[in-house]
Amino acid sequence: VTAPPLGYSTYFVELNVAAAPAVVVPFQPNADFSISNSMIRLIFDGESGRLKLVENFRTNTMTPVSQELRWYNASAGNNVESKQASGAYVFRPNSSATFDLAEGNPYESVVYRSDVVEEVRQIVRAGEASQVVRLYADASYAEFEFTVGPINVRDGWGKEIIAVFASNITSEKTFYTDANGREMQERVRYHRDTFTINLTEPVASNYFPVDSRIAIRDQDVQLTV
Repeated sequence: VTAPPLGYSTYFVELNVAAAPAVVVPFQPNADFSISNSMIRLIFDGESGRLKLVENFRTNTMTPVSQELRWYNASAGNNVESKQASGAYVFRPNSSATFDLAEGNPYESVVYRSDVVEEVRQIVRAGEASQVVRLYADASYAEFEFTVGPINVRDGWGKEIIAVFASNITSEKTFYTDANGREMQERVRYHRDTFTINLTEPVASNYFPVDSRIAIRDQDVQLTV
């Protein structure tokens, strides 16, 4: 879409009734399922509903990659180290332990296929969290779209919801984040180049603001989110 300076362009969108509608793929209990395009294929575990493998057709490689929604217990601000509670603009879990948002239950999954896109729609926890994993035709990446909330705090526990991607990449604690959407900055967990770090917040100190991407890699594979 382009427009001249101080100008405008007008576009009209209408329904293409001739296009083939999306097809709902019948679900086979406990059987693995997948979505794919000409570039990659995402394979999901049939029992848990979670992503487990990414196949790259261009490099003919299969990489174990899992993804799930988890949560930290938020700090109430009543410990010895700090009175600061976790809250708006303050990410402060009370420990490094994470908990499965689905509490071990499988993700309820429905697969849709069309000529334009294939996607897996998942209910992670009824009424609280859902996600869509999407593959557009000829795209070299997958799209993950989360919807979280309202967060259940009836148990009296504040919750910091996170998306966890795990793989077998040997990154040696090194990862890369963008710098305001421009160059990539190398990071090392539990390390700072210019001073000796004294970690009092081991979780929060390894989370970084990301505008466009974060990546880990080894000699063979790179995973970018």
